[in-house]
Amino acid sequence: MLSTSLANCQEIRNLPTSSALARKWKRALFEFGVRLETIGYMVFRRNVDLETVDDLIGGVTLMFWPRAKAWSERERRRTENPKFLEWCKWLANKIAERRERLGHRPAHLRYARWRE
Repeated sequence: MLSTSLANCQEIRNLPTSSALARKWKRALFEFGVRLETIGYMVFRRNVDLETVDDLIGGVTLMFWPRAKAWSERERRRTENPKFLEWCKWLANKIAERRERLGHRPAHLRYARWRE
């Protein structure tokens, strides 16, 4: 799955050179970014709390944004749309701030003694 590959890339600077592959990468970046964009806005509107989002996708968000940041900034300039992935960036910043303030332990360690 291409969106899984996004999380494994060190940074998305130069998309693949073949136009078909480049389109797939851009589409995957866009689709994943839009999902995070929606979640970020839902957190901002307090429809979902930040703790829940951090628990579920905080790590993925923090992996995705630094890798997609340069691409999204280029897209902002190219499309003259400074709002492109604004909530994705906001969400990544809020999760990072939360973890810096509260620390973070993975669920498998934090809830190791949990029983049904």
